[in-house]
Amino acid sequence: MVNVETGAVGSPRRLRMLGILILSIAAVVAPVYASATLFTRDGMSRNALITHVLLPMAHLLIMLLIVMLANRTLAAGSLDLVWFRAGRGGFETRPYVQIAAAPLLLVVALWSAVLATILVNKLGLKPLPDRMFSAEGRGLALFLALTAVIVIVSPVLEEVFWRGYVQRVLERLVGCLPAVLVQAALFAAVHARSLGGLAPVVALGLVAGAWRWRRRTLAPIILAHMVLSGLYCGAHWPHWLDCTRVRVTTNYVARMAQAARGANYDPNADAHYLYQQAFQLTVVMPEQLGAFRGGYPVNWPQEALGEFRKWVAANEKALECLARGTQRSYYCPVYMGDSAMVAGMPQAAAIRNLAFALDARIKLEAFAGDDEQLLRDVASLYRFACHFGGPKVLSHQFVGISIRALATDTTREVVARESLPPETMSALQLLLEQLGDADRNAIDLSVERLVWLDGIQRIFTDEGNGQGHIPRAVITGWYHLPEAARSLIDPMCPPQNQALLKLSRRETTDRIEEFMAQIRIAADKTPWELHSEPNGVRLALDDLIRGNTFVELLGPACLRVIELPWRARAELDALVTTLAVLRCKQDRGEYPDSLAQLVQAGYLKRVPQDPYSGNPLSYKWGDNGFLLYSLGPDFDDDGGTPSNWGEGPDGGDQVFWPVR
Repeated sequence: MVNVETGAVGSPRRLRMLGILILSIAAVVAPVYASATLFTRDGMSRNALITHVLLPMAHLLIMLLIVMLANRTLAAGSLDLVWFRAGRGGFETRPYVQIAAAPLLLVVALWSAVLATILVNKLGLKPLPDRMFSAEGRGLALFLALTAVIVIVSPVLEEVFWRGYVQRVLERLVGCLPAVLVQAALFAAVHARSLGGLAPVVALGLVAGAWRWRRRTLAPIILAHMVLSGLYCGAHWPHWLDCTRVRVTTNYVARMAQAARGANYDPNADAHYLYQQAFQLTVVMPEQLGAFRGGYPVNWPQEALGEFRKWVAANEKALECLARGTQRSYYCPVYMGDSAMVAGMPQAAAIRNLAFALDARIKLEAFAGDDEQLLRDVASLYRFACHFGGPKVLSHQFVGISIRALATDTTREVVARESLPPETMSALQLLLEQLGDADRNAIDLSVERLVWLDGIQRIFTDEGNGQGHIPRAVITGWYHLPEAARSLIDPMCPPQNQALLKLSRRETTDRIEEFMAQIRIAADKTPWELHSEPNGVRLALDDLIRGNTFVELLGPACLRVIELPWRARAELDALVTTLAVLRCKQDRGEYPDSLAQLVQAGYLKRVPQDPYSGNPLSYKWGDNGFLLYSLGPDFDDDGGTPSNWGEGPDGGDQVFWPVR
């Protein structure tokens, strides 16, 4: 039974209407969630036509279909879809008066959004940026289609569905006022992606819902919605037009691949195929072993020791492929993808798993006394690290430096914990010296430069003669319609974004070239040399970074990384020196007085230099052993106070021996 006065319905029909409403909303939401699968993790659309035009159109057409079926079948009762409602002479109910109410509704909606945004900011809730598309390759047709969807199609169908259908059904289920509140909440839940973004969407839903409740007509709220959307599009059209002038003219990914391979590339000397096989064969370390991976077998529980042995045994084929790959002359990763930034991402998880498996086998071999295999695996792990150096993207080179550190740390721990025979100590030192001599161990930024230049062409307009600027749409992204009020009232304009919008393409390109030229010079200098030149290349690099926001975003990472090879060199030199000192003690029964004495006695080729002091590594000895350390990044001698490369408020030294 239906109550004519209130529109209320009986319980059986109430349940049926509720079920139909839930299914309707689920069908409408489906394209929204489908579009989420077409975005990368950082919110970049893989296909702007699908995510911003086709799926939104499907979302809107499903609304239209549902309303048409509901209106025809009366499954949810009469929807009372009235565009205008002329009265019997009452002036306030004439159609043109209702149309004139649209600007008033617009003002109310805008001010509601303003107040909601202020409240959100006061509460400290930060809305997440909307998903966006890359600017390059976006033609005028895309933005015309966006405008049509935003200004014409969406206001009509969204108001008909949410206010004409959903709110009307809810009025029969829960009453008029609760219906306004519930439909606004549902409307916001579908459209807003964060807690901070809910308030403006709720405000829009409440204003439109209140009009529908009191006046029953749809035309004024549709017109207000259209005007609001038109304001949004009008504000963004200059930025969208800028996007049509972002053009990709150079295939920097192909240039990266060419630079990585070099002029004398020989496929038979490339370890790529063998490493790919190894990555595919690698068995991931069981999660429960993670807590013990950095330790040593003597400290592992018996159960963990057995699990490590099983895991290493399961990786025998993968480690065999890795060992064969390390015998090749070089490794050239495949650079493929739409942009240089994406193409340069290493297979970090696979590389890490393989390195950890070999690291665990080295420890187990040392623990079991298999010295011959120990030497082979130490060589394989270090050569594996070296294969990630040279002309590659910075992330690949960083992986290589990390594996170098793993190799030297594990070998040092083996030397500290095991009583290696003199012949093994001598063979290990000779091996490490040979590996060090063959390893240039320096950062190469030639490929990274191509990544930066590709970024320039993908975010700057191309206005000829090297001129251009960054379109605002590249920085702020594209905002969905229900959040239009927020985007107009509180645009995404932090100081960094404002600085980016002021950049010149030509000036930025020149700045990049100068930065790369200077950092190549800096990479060849030790940290001590850079520190000791107050008016040298480091000052020039700092000025280049401060003078351009684009370089400021990417440059500091390069400055941090160029120091790491010097740390790796110090680690290796210290390990070789440690072996020499221990061999001298084995042979002569006492520690050498100085590192120079080791060279004179033939235990060392040369005195190891500290890249953080300009002098030899610090060496002290006594009855209880010896101390070997670098001054570290604070460049002062703390007497061998241990630290992790100077981390901590009081600095400290990088102590290589004794092992902590």
